[in-house]
Amino acid sequence: MIFREGDLRGCFRAGPFGYPSIAAHAHCDQLSIILIDGEEELLTDSGTFCYHEDDFWRRYFKGTAAHNTVRVDQTDQAEYGGPFLWSTQATGRLHQIAEREFEGAHDGYRRLADPVTHLRRVTLPSSDRLLQVADTLSGLGKPHGYELIWNFGQYVGLGVAIGNRITLTTPSGKRFSMEIESSLPYTIATFYGDELAPAGFYSRQFGQKSPIHQLRAKARGQNWSVTTSLRRLP
Repeated sequence: MIFREGDLRGCFRAGPFGYPSIAAHAHCDQLSIILIDGEEELLTDSGTFCYHEDDFWRRYFKGTAAHNTVRVDQTDQAEYGGPFLWSTQATGRLHQIAEREFEGAHDGYRRLADPVTHLRRVTLPSSDRLLQVADTLSGLGKPHGYELIWNFGQYVGLGVAIGNRITLTTPSGKRFSMEIESSLPYTIATFYGDELAPAGFYSRQFGQKSPIHQLRAKARGQNWSVTTSLRRLP
């Protein structure tokens, strides 16, 4: 789904996993968001980087951790079967709630022994807020490890997290505040081109990757409600 509000443009992914039945080129990006303010990309898609050459990086760039969504129990939304094969799929669905509010869900984590449903609601700008993203993760009884992941644009600078807030700065000098409110205790980790994790990479061209800032908010529990609010700063 494409959305636009003034200078703000974005894309919200919720639909079929891929084509054909093996979804060869699909990525685990259900419910991910790309966000552009004017000419500056705030939240990005990490890209592809490679096909056959390096399975480690193929798996990363196709995996959930390379996209702006939520990962459960350190597993991808679908089971990786090879560079051009998924053993399972994550199917998303989308419906509009109101003119400036919509939501999606996917079934990728229903395959777990204790199935989890991920629902994401997106609210477009209000007078004091650029964007709000509300995630609800619901299990059936057992605790799960949850990771909310945000990949920032290639030229976005990231400040130090203070409490539940972190500051973003763009090359033009615009500043934004990202605030995370959670129903569970959580920790924040940030990465920038971490080869070991791996975390925090962006590929604009095939065979090339560049470091970007990535944020992961991690929590553990049966159910998790977490809301991310992005605001402009003076």
